[in-house]
Amino acid sequence: MGFTKHRIKSKPKLSQKLKEGRVEFARKIKSMRGKLNDVIVCDEKWFSVHKGVNAHFEARDDSDVEPEEMFRGVDHETHTQRPKVMYLAALTGSGKKIMLLKLDWVKWGKDNVNSRTGKPAKGICADFLTSEVWPKLVKAAKKEFGRNSRPTLMLDKASSHGAKKSMDYLERHFKVMLQNGKCPDMNLCDAAVFPLMERRVDATKTEHKDRISAAVNMVWKGISVETCQRGIARVKRNAEKVLKLGGGNYYGENRKE
Repeated sequence: MGFTKHRIKSKPKLSQKLKEGRVEFARKIKSMRGKLNDVIVCDEKWFSVHKGVNAHFEARDDSDVEPEEMFRGVDHETHTQRPKVMYLAALTGSGKKIMLLKLDWVKWGKDNVNSRTGKPAKGICADFLTSEVWPKLVKAAKKEFGRNSRPTLMLDKASSHGAKKSMDYLERHFKVMLQNGKCPDMNLCDAAVFPLMERRVDATKTEHKDRISAAVNMVWKGISVETCQRGIARVKRNAEKVLKLGGGNYYGENRKE
């Protein structure tokens, strides 16, 4: 029997289309100059219990396994992910923290049946965002920028963000700037704020899901104006690097910078 050696690459190659999209977005970032500081960058982020804690394995509802039984192995019906909570954050490069909101779409889904399937709605959908999230974001932004303001809002191209229902609602209040695909290095949240928050939340060694919220809120309060300013400076450096590389790869070119 023969074997062929295969080494997995740590940097997956981006398609030419994605590279072109990254260059296009980098040019947009560069053209904004000082205005980039006042763009509201909005994104979702999972926060989980401390990484050093063993995961709690739960059997499915239709399983014969006792709910509290702990076990290992791939042959069992288990849920192996660490307990986690999702938040939506919105802030600017100038240091304005617009909003931090815990997302609970499970409860909302139980109360809002999918009109097509007749079953409870699942996941973060445009209906959930338009009903429970975007109105709060608009209110928070108006409070920070003024009642008659229409600031620029940057979002990634998640299907729930780009859906017609979401866009129709958001464009009444914001100049919406959709981030091209595979551009987390040119997003203030992904490039700077979220990694810092994740490290600080994990440093609290929170071991219970119901205590994650307290840790996340504490860390959010500690995000300073200087942190946001350094973050937006990194975004600008990353955009310059992307242009220099003709698209590049967002996994690591700027880690040492």
